[in-house]
Amino acid sequence: MTKPKQRVITQEIVLAKMTPGSRYRIHEIAKLVGSGVPTIRRALTDGLIRGSARRKIEGKRDLYWLAKADDFASDPATQRRLSQRTLQGYDEAHRRFRELCMVTRARQPGSPNRSSDSEPQD
Repeated sequence: MTKPKQRVITQEIVLAKMTPGSRYRIHEIAKLVGSGVPTIRRALTDGLIRGSARRKIEGKRDLYWLAKADDFASDPATQRRLSQRTLQGYDEAHRRFRELCMVTRARQPGSPNRSSDSEPQD
């Protein structure tokens, strides 16, 4: 007697079973796919992170649906997450922090920062 081979439930499998425009509870999706709720929840979490699925909490239940291109344009959180702008001011802030560290650290005798070991310290 051999065990039936378990299949791996991925985000793609779960989303392929969902119909665009329909909203599902997690138990409904589990029945469609033929798997357990924890497995479906993991796959849907992956879909939510990648932006291919959406979730809305309605009462005690979560509703899931497939994301449309219009959802990305209207959701400010997604726009912030997808921003590819260049970081500004990073080099200047890093330089100031480095200078502050150098000023506050204790000088060591014979360090290259001093011209002579016999000079009095301030």
